[in-house]
Amino acid sequence: GQTYARFMEDGQCELYHADSKKFETTSSGASVTGNLGIGTTSPSELVHCRGANASLIIEGTEGTNAKLILKADDGDDPEDIWQLESHPSGYFAIQSLGNNTTGAHFYAVPNGRSELLYDDSKKLETNSTGIHIFGNTSHADGAADLYGSGNDLSIYHDGSHNFIHADNGDLSICIESGSKFVVQEGTSGSHLAEFNFNGGVE
Repeated sequence: GQTYARFMEDGQCELYHADSKKFETTSSGASVTGNLGIGTTSPSELVHCRGANASLIIEGTEGTNAKLILKADDGDDPEDIWQLESHPSGYFAIQSLGNNTTGAHFYAVPNGRSELLYDDSKKLETNSTGIHIFGNTSHADGAADLYGSGNDLSIYHDGSHNFIHADNGDLSICIESGSKFVVQEGTSGSHLAEFNFNGGVE
């Protein structure tokens, strides 16, 4: 006949369906073979939760993290392993666990800043007035920085030449300090023009 359950002395307990083992206790907890349904009798994935406003909660104990670790391709390559972490200090992080590192790629603080990182070095941060960029920004040929609600000012390089294009209103260059405005060849070349404060033009 069919086996429905097995109970071993000082060992595991096993539950079967159609003579196929589906659940067993282990020394460290329990093991499920096949898909696990919560709120459904026909789970379509390894873990399938169903219900009104269904939620999956991962809760750390007092002073500890809550983590969700993702491993692709058996987790046998460093780039296969990622971690989503809620930290007791009050931030959320997406981290790579490859190469025995925990370098973060993204941080978020509730009601506060978000950060993007490269090799654990912060490159962009949001703040109450906009964003702060750490390092350089790069644009492909023809891609422009656009300013104004109607894209009234653009700065771009078309592959051959450089442009500052003001489409609406005046273009003003305002200098609050210093003694002159200089147009020169390269970063250290000859001056092509000098506009002296309260003075002449050369």
